[in-house]
Amino acid sequence: MLALSLITKEQLDEIHEQSLHLLENTGVSFNHPTALQLLKEHGAKIDGRTARIPETLVTRCLDTCPSSFLLEARNPEKSVQIGQRDDFVVLPNLGPVFIQEHGGVKRRGTMDDFIKITKLSNLSAIVDVVGSCPIDACDADVNTKFLHMIKQSFRHSDKPVMCCTGTPEINDQQLQLMEVGFQQPGILEEKVITGTSLSPLSPLAYSDDASHAIIAFSRAKQMIIIAGAPMSGISAPVSISGTSLMINTEFLAGMVLAQCAGPGTPVIYATTASAGNLRNATYVSGIPETSLLNVFAAQMGRYYRVPTRSVGTATDAKVLDMQAGAEAMQNLQLASLAGIDAIYETLGTLDSLMSVSYEKFMIDLELLSRAKILRAGVSESKEQFYREEIENIGIGGNYLSTPSTFRACRQRWSPSVSTWWPFDKWADEGSLDVHQKAAASFREALESAPESVLDASTDKELSNFIEKAGG
Repeated sequence: MLALSLITKEQLDEIHEQSLHLLENTGVSFNHPTALQLLKEHGAKIDGRTARIPETLVTRCLDTCPSSFLLEARNPEKSVQIGQRDDFVVLPNLGPVFIQEHGGVKRRGTMDDFIKITKLSNLSAIVDVVGSCPIDACDADVNTKFLHMIKQSFRHSDKPVMCCTGTPEINDQQLQLMEVGFQQPGILEEKVITGTSLSPLSPLAYSDDASHAIIAFSRAKQMIIIAGAPMSGISAPVSISGTSLMINTEFLAGMVLAQCAGPGTPVIYATTASAGNLRNATYVSGIPETSLLNVFAAQMGRYYRVPTRSVGTATDAKVLDMQAGAEAMQNLQLASLAGIDAIYETLGTLDSLMSVSYEKFMIDLELLSRAKILRAGVSESKEQFYREEIENIGIGGNYLSTPSTFRACRQRWSPSVSTWWPFDKWADEGSLDVHQKAAASFREALESAPESVLDASTDKELSNFIEKAGG
């Protein structure tokens, strides 16, 4: 397997030690009384809303974090292991607001878009998990939107389903609705079937909603993704090293709260951080330093022996152009080669994660498949040298008709939207560029998607739950 490193073992040790110093001396703010009480009961010193966390508590909590876990689906064949694997898991996006349509038209996302994205994700062998908030549905009731997203995820996919961090009441309702969808009361006590992603409030703070989500999901032993999202020079020191230290300190604080609430809760070390645009104090995702922060997260997660997640094909491009392709592959490939366990913000994202393009969604599926091949590297088995075959064919022969070539011809990677044909054949077939092929591809995929993969009785139970929750 191909792999790269950015930080030495000595540097990882130094980041850890400096994080421990900050946790015990500066502390982290938790705007949530229950969180503060939990931390106090386990040995943290509380001063107002600030928790000062000792090294002994950090070490004890790290020891209870699993290095890998199975995220289960209603269809057991679609369950997915996260952590300790040779490739990466593809998770749904979280938070884009707009749909970027072909021709440059930009509009607000709707629940219909959420359904289409879920259908495309379910049909793809590359995407492993659905749910979350891959597009914000502006036409849905804000009080039940996340519940409707879970229902539609169950209706259109049998893959694992993620929740979203919301208000305390919404967090609790989502967990209850997951049990309804699985039709197995008590399943949350037995298996990891969902999770949520949240970010600290940099610098060095956790909001009320994020704190409650950590406690609620950890008490149910469901996956917690702690995504550090500081911006260098804005909400973190201007250097990449300083931003990395901020990410690490905030992760450790959230991890401790999770393990205090539910020892053994799967916690993922994640980042959505960026070296901010210092000209106007805004978030940018395609800057090279973002890729370096992704590599850092992959290494630091391995250091703590917990699974990791980072952004994937994120780009600041406004349309599907050369900039979009260059920045997307830059972020994706470095994260992949760094050994990241899970990738998100990688299915059609444009405009600094604000927009989704259906055409880029299909292109990103190809980029993800390329990244998986590159990460796998080259087999080191002696059989792959084919020395005897070279001897038998000798000088001046060819290998097109050998049994080994015949066996491999259908296994060799091939593009889904790019073109390999000679120019004349490409021209004869309509001279379609990758954008046009991607547009045709997503429409064909949606036409082939079933109306629903959920039985009628479960569908009705989900609807009844949401109706009561909204009332």
